[in-house]
Amino acid sequence: MYCGIDPGLKGGISFLNLDGSIKFYTPMPVIGSEIDVTTILSLIKINVPYQILIEHAQPMPKQGVVSVFNYGKGFGLILGLVQGLKIPWNLVKPRIWQKQMFQNTNIKDNPKARALIAAKRIWPNDNFILRGCRKPHDGIIDSLLIAEFLRKISA
Repeated sequence: MYCGIDPGLKGGISFLNLDGSIKFYTPMPVIGSEIDVTTILSLIKINVPYQILIEHAQPMPKQGVVSVFNYGKGFGLILGLVQGLKIPWNLVKPRIWQKQMFQNTNIKDNPKARALIAAKRIWPNDNFILRGCRKPHDGIIDSLLIAEFLRKISA
């Protein structure tokens, strides 16, 4: 099983079976404005991934200092967690996984739309909309595509 993690507060965690089918996905577990490391630990222990790929944290344009600090803190918590689990893991920059996964998605300057198109091509029977929501969850879609990128490069 492969695990992809989009580490932001609005990110997600996804698990794919070896054949690429979706085993499980969830938005990033949070308590208040903090990443819930205990829940992440439980999810990883229950699903027992073969490998984990985490999107490399980077500040975004026009992001405030407090926001960047909180994002980096959550990213560091996730890194510490996976290191302690002794499961093979790695980091990937967004432009690297997106270049591969967004092939033949011809929408310019809209990574969210491109991600949804790419995900629907791979998993056409899933709408990626959580109960009580009206639109697909961007963090889940990214975490699924990160897990699929890991699966492809590991094959």
